[in-house]
Amino acid sequence: MKDWLHNLLKRIESAIDHNRWTALAAVLWLVFSGILIGCNATTIGPVSGQKVSRQRFDVEVGAATSALKAEQIQLLARMDEHNEKIAALNAAVELGYEDLERQEKMRAQLVELAAGLATSAIAGQVTPGAIANAIVTAGSILGVIGVAVDNRRKDGKINALKAERIATKA
Repeated sequence: MKDWLHNLLKRIESAIDHNRWTALAAVLWLVFSGILIGCNATTIGPVSGQKVSRQRFDVEVGAATSALKAEQIQLLARMDEHNEKIAALNAAVELGYEDLERQEKMRAQLVELAAGLATSAIAGQVTPGAIANAIVTAGSILGVIGVAVDNRRKDGKINALKAERIATKA
């Protein structure tokens, strides 16, 4: 039996030696086919950090993209809410400065009226007309103060309603 095997191997060796490039091409084709069939392409996954196939890589990319889009939507909603808060603050600041200026003007008018009455009284020029003028001016100033206080009350209610609306949106 040994001779039979020995003769077979000699014939194979002779055939390979006679057709060496064809034999080499056949061996390379077998190796290349094995690589193509048996080896899948892999890469490092963006989420797992491990080697993954194309299918797993696509799943990881889809999940990461979805998570980032959801986060972006939340950030945009928070940014809109923040911008509304800034707008409400700016409106309140503007109203506050307008109210302060109005109050300072009224105070200056009261001081001017009091100074005018004091000057007239010192000079002995207090007349019924000057007293009536002072009463009308003081009444006007007090009316303006009443309107300003009422406007501040209304502004407070409007701002409270706006804040309530923003809170219910969030």
